[in-house]
Amino acid sequence: MSTADGAVLNALKKSEQSLSTYGAAMQQRQALIEARDQADRAFQLADQRYRVGSISYLDVIVAQGTLIDARSQMADADQCVGSARVGVFKAPGGGWELAAAR
Repeated sequence: MSTADGAVLNALKKSEQSLSTYGAAMQQRQALIEARDQADRAFQLADQRYRVGSISYLDVIVAQGTLIDARSQMADADQCVGSARVGVFKAPGGGWELAAAR
C-alpha cells in the first residue's frame, strides 16, 4: 500500500511542479508579447519619421533590429510554453506510448 501512496504523492508533486513551470512560461510569454508589440510600434514610428526626414535610416535599422529580437524571443517563449504543456500532460504519469507491433 505504501508503494501506491508514494506513487500518487510523486505524481501530485510532479503535477504541481509542471503546472508551476507552465504558469511561469505563460507569464513570460505574455510579457514578451507586450514587448514585441511595443517594438513593432517603435519600428512603425521610426519608419514614418524617416519618411518625413526627421531621423536617419540608422534609427530605423536599430528599431527593426529590436523588433527582430523581440520576435525571436517570442519564438523561444512559444517553444517553452509547448514543452511546459507537454510536461503538464506527462506529470501525472500519462504520456504517449506507441502501440505494440502485432
